[in-house]
Amino acid sequence: MKNKNIKYKNKRYKIVNYRVRRNVYTFFAVFFLALTMWQLSVLLNDITGEYKPIKIVYAEVEKEKELTISDHVWKIMHKEYKLSYDEKVKAFDIIKCESNWNVYAIGDDGASRGLWQIHNHYNPDVTNACAFDVYCSTRKAMEIYQQWENFEAWTCNDLI
Repeated sequence: MKNKNIKYKNKRYKIVNYRVRRNVYTFFAVFFLALTMWQLSVLLNDITGEYKPIKIVYAEVEKEKELTISDHVWKIMHKEYKLSYDEKVKAFDIIKCESNWNVYAIGDDGASRGLWQIHNHYNPDVTNACAFDVYCSTRKAMEIYQQWENFEAWTCNDLI
């Protein structure tokens, strides 16, 4: 019985030993391959005189940025009305003063409404739906701006 146990233990030892050797051989093979690649890159850099590191490029999908109210207003003023930078900044200051960028703002006891606080009495053609819509109210405000040739139609113009 003792002989069989000894043979079994020796056979098991040989199998484990073989696996260890195989893993060691694999490790050194990969190590020397990496070392060779590094030496080759150093040699090529010495020949060409420039260093070009290997870049790993990850594909990134950019999420489309949601536009804010100010982005929409800026686009309309820039693309449709070709306002200068200073005029756009002045318009942004007027909006900040008049409605604090609240599209549904109501002022002057209900007479002025929307982002630009367009007054009912002076602009009866502007409906509530238009006044509370960013695009429509901005276009109407730009029409008022073009008629007056400045922002004096808004009371905040004097405060800014």
